[in-house]
Amino acid sequence: MAFDWLGTFNKSQNDRLFAFVKAQTDLIEGRILHLESEKNRIGVPVFKYDESGVAVGYTVDPDGSYVAKLMAVYEILGGNPFLDLTSRLSNQPVYKQEGDETASAQLMSNGEVIGAPGLADAVSAGAIQSLRKYVSDTLYWRRDRLERKIRRALDYYDQLDMESQLLQKMTAGETVTGAVDFIAKTLSDLISNPEYRAIYDDKGSDIRGDSTQAPHSAYDNAPDGGYSRDRDGLHVPGQGPPEPGTGTA
Repeated sequence: MAFDWLGTFNKSQNDRLFAFVKAQTDLIEGRILHLESEKNRIGVPVFKYDESGVAVGYTVDPDGSYVAKLMAVYEILGGNPFLDLTSRLSNQPVYKQEGDETASAQLMSNGEVIGAPGLADAVSAGAIQSLRKYVSDTLYWRRDRLERKIRRALDYYDQLDMESQLLQKMTAGETVTGAVDFIAKTLSDLISNPEYRAIYDDKGSDIRGDSTQAPHSAYDNAPDGGYSRDRDGLHVPGQGPPEPGTGTA
């Protein structure tokens, strides 16, 4: 696997990885255009909620998208998006409403009561199962199958949107947390910090990273006879301690 290291590496390895990542930035604009075009093809339902979190209306943007057609068919076949289709995007999560010092949370943000397990409902559950048997095939072909298609489309839309947002952040600059230049500056600061010994400047002498696992010396410039690393870099047996500030022996 390429670039298969995490927290322990040297500057040569870091430079190779950073060069590879930067080379991909030429493809970002085209990729974002493709993602946005695909989002428009799929479409997304936007539900409106009242103060209690109950859905009271929705629209699909854009009108002629794949999801818009699925939703139209769903309603034609008798489905109720507000009662039967309990789907949300990742930016519309359901969460517990805040409690206070006198009572814990009792409602979810969509108005559902937070119930307790172990309700004595075996008799009514059996009756509902028997009732559904009469229409099981109809439910599958007219509701369940369509609902599954809609949910899969919404999940796909979420994935497209998350990738688009990530790529837009990629070239945002070193002042934006998570941007490529921000991460590069963070790593550069760590490499130049002699007290952070997990990564170090090898001065181009160890491109493969063969020596990155060398143990840290107990004392600076006091080798114990084996390969070791101190604040000035790698110590190689028989070559003496590294010259201060050079990272080489």
